Amino acid sequence: MLAGDAIQNLRATLDHLIWAAIPHTERVTPTGQPNRTIQFPVWDRGDESTKPQSRSLLEKLLPDVRERLLAVQPFNSKERPHPLSVLRDLSKADKHRELTLTFPMPRIVNALSFGVGMSTPSPLKRLSDVGDLQDHTELLREAKGKLVDVAFEFDVAFAKDGPGQGLLLIDGLARIASFIRENVLPIWVSPIEWAPSGLARRTMIQ
Repeated sequence: MLAGDAIQNLRATLDHLIWAAIPHTERVTPTGQPNRTIQFPVWDRGDESTKPQSRSLLEKLLPDVRERLLAVQPFNSKERPHPLSVLRDLSKADKHRELTLTFPMPRIVNALSFGVGMSTPSPLKRLSDVGDLQDHTELLREAKGKLVDVAFEFDVAFAKDGPGQGLLLIDGLARIASFIRENVLPIWVSPIEWAPSGLARRTMIQ
């Protein structure tokens, strides 16, 4: 539930930004209702931006905003999985299909074996170190007759076969938030305006 809240808050941030960039006259339908088709677009392929609904959205934006919005799209980046694509897919699944599933991811921090008469422990052979483990997964192997000292830590990750693509929960959400802060928010920084005092000021939606 907490992961779902974070995902929807990040998605809502994008939608608030695109809504603020649309002229007031374009935010309503001919019947006076809010235009529910306005949402921050996430396009994995360039041809998605040329579809009628996509063109209609882009035409509502100022030219510089339109250009910078296209520049941050996944189809203009080699990064995979792209943060915006992951956020879109997580948000859709969480809103319309099922709760966001996460799983514990064990990680071996320390694994040592102590043989008879050994003053210095030796590392064990690691067969599997980290991941969403299946039943009966063999993590370590050591000869019989030795004492073993193993320390584990656990991370939380999205399911590998889901929209989160196995990303670690905290790292994945932080990566999405950082991308929005560093790449998307600057789109809404207005050109420098000169106040009556002659001091430069900038306005940003935060």
